[in-house]
Amino acid sequence: MKTGLTAYNLAMACGKAEDAFAFAHFLQDRSPGSTRLWIWGVQRSILYTRDIDPGLVQDPRLSKYLPTALLRQQAGALPTDPAEVAKTGGRANRRYSPQGMVLHNAYDTRRARGLTLEHSLQEYIRRMLPKLKHSSDAPVDAVSRSRQYFERTLGFLNECGITPILVSMPVHPTVLAVFREHDWQARQDEFVDYLDGLEDKHDFRFLDLTEVSSFGGDPDGFYDGVHIDAANTRRIVDTLSKTFPELFSKAPG
Repeated sequence: MKTGLTAYNLAMACGKAEDAFAFAHFLQDRSPGSTRLWIWGVQRSILYTRDIDPGLVQDPRLSKYLPTALLRQQAGALPTDPAEVAKTGGRANRRYSPQGMVLHNAYDTRRARGLTLEHSLQEYIRRMLPKLKHSSDAPVDAVSRSRQYFERTLGFLNECGITPILVSMPVHPTVLAVFREHDWQARQDEFVDYLDGLEDKHDFRFLDLTEVSSFGGDPDGFYDGVHIDAANTRRIVDTLSKTFPELFSKAPG
């Protein structure tokens, strides 16, 4: 990395607070004496209670950190017939570095076949706008399982001596303009206010990088509305290291 630190990209599809809770405990048990810098990309939907990932239910290395009752309840929703298992095929198109960085993914494959960013953005808007409208009625301060796990994860990281950096990740300007026509900004402001209210209970840093200009990003450095390329990722890390140098200096190289 540009910072000189060793890093690992612990990305999860539709990552939930329960995922972060389990992985935080797993990493601590695996290396209890290590010093870690935890950079956590968050958004309002992390507080919505949804079914947890089947891998989290089925992998004993992670499931042991969740209560048995929750695992049983979630296991009941898993397919019992192989024919019911969704066939995504996405993993076959990915290549990773030893540090977990995605070197090649399905987006790269599609671009090589002629898929343009403009088409990806319009498709993203088409898929996400109904979900945005549906979620607009869900109050951010509702008591939910995921909210509890989100706050428990922050508390556990603090117990481990870690001050996490929470980042509101960038949204492509085209998508952001459309979303703001549908009350997205009010929901984002509610989420930021919620995080502000946690500062008395937990030690963390927060940076809102929703706007591409906030980190000197490139609007062309997106795969779709929210997934960014390696160059924009480096710009974000550089911004974080300059904003919170005291946290980066504590992390081992």
